[in-house]
Amino acid sequence: MVPPTPDGLPRCHEAGKPILSKDMEHLASGPMLPLQHTIHYLEGTLLKEKDPNYPVFSVKVPSDQNFVNEDPADIFFIAFEDVFNLFHSKRLDYNLVRLYAINLQMKINRERPRHIAVADPYYMRDSQLQDGSKTRTKAVRYLQNFMLMYKESNTILLPVFPEDKYCTLIILDPKWSLAQYFDSSSTTTKKDYKRIRGVLDEAILGYAKNGGTFDKNGQYIRPDTKKLGFKHVIDFPCIKQPASSIKEAFYVLHHLKGFVEDAEMMSLPPSKLDPIKMSGEINDDDLREDFHRIQVKLSEIILQDVSNASGLLHAARAMTKRDIEERLHRQGDGRTWTTKGLYKPFPEPLKKKSQMTYYVVFEGRVPGVYEEWEECKKQVHKFSGNCYKGYPTRHEAVAKWRAHQANKSKMKTFLVLSLLLTIVAAVLYFILV
Repeated sequence: MVPPTPDGLPRCHEAGKPILSKDMEHLASGPMLPLQHTIHYLEGTLLKEKDPNYPVFSVKVPSDQNFVNEDPADIFFIAFEDVFNLFHSKRLDYNLVRLYAINLQMKINRERPRHIAVADPYYMRDSQLQDGSKTRTKAVRYLQNFMLMYKESNTILLPVFPEDKYCTLIILDPKWSLAQYFDSSSTTTKKDYKRIRGVLDEAILGYAKNGGTFDKNGQYIRPDTKKLGFKHVIDFPCIKQPASSIKEAFYVLHHLKGFVEDAEMMSLPPSKLDPIKMSGEINDDDLREDFHRIQVKLSEIILQDVSNASGLLHAARAMTKRDIEERLHRQGDGRTWTTKGLYKPFPEPLKKKSQMTYYVVFEGRVPGVYEEWEECKKQVHKFSGNCYKGYPTRHEAVAKWRAHQANKSKMKTFLVLSLLLTIVAAVLYFILV
């Protein structure tokens, strides 16, 4: 942790320095250090620009493998802070969980282990599941169609994000209307699953109406609504994390990985099975080692599949910060790429003036709305009686410009009418006198 500086911003990373300090590099292995070197190089390049910032990786969702790939979900972002938190074993952002889930499902689609599938968790943030919202409707439809696509599977793995902060793995078995919640922090933190449960219950109703199959006596009728729904086992026994831990996502990825590996092992002949892995037992040292393997695997995915131009998840189209923030807004993600939490992207904080990204020239050489300060400056510099102002969004700037134009139009109309009335009065005066 870097100590607080005179400007009052605490930091856990200093711009231009590696994510892992020299005394921590020995903890990294495999592709972790190459990924750090890549980010360090990109960060050094970005810091030399007029508007510097941390690196960000754009992930392109495959279009033919039953993922959520319609705009704006077809591209998502792995930010610098996501990799920083990954390397330092902090709370992981939902985008890293989504990346890992997509990678596992791509592996399943290639190798086809029996009776298992990993659903895309894009919609499964609590804020996206509000009653009556479009994203809630889309979430229900996606899960319904996914269950129909994999109706021969008895294990559908679905990471969810209750309260947009925590992470839980739900194991769905549609044939038995069963939803088991692997919540590693359930003993210390109670979550509100109301919206998530509602979406799942609607999805299984659609599954049933559109040809979904059930085992004998597999349909569960909810006692409160008398309708078909999932039987939600919220406190399903699973590995629990310490009370002070914020690693829910690591536990979810550990379970995801374990279920897929078990499914692969079940597809092998008995002579190839590993009795230790099949027992499901794990001690603390093995768990820590598995968390490290998750760090290595995610680093490998980012390095090989995302940042590599030939990677399966590489987004070829370059995006500006404005493009990224606009897409994040449409995805319901409130992150920005200026200053984030304990991270300070620049040697000096941005001045307030530079945050005004749109400018309205009310009086100048060519009045109008401008996106760049230099263009605005050309219109007002050394122009007598100039009038201009900066606004943080294009919408606000255009609204102010239109209001100004409307006021000018009203003023012109008033002046014309006043002139006409003056002329008429003068004519009448001369006629009558």
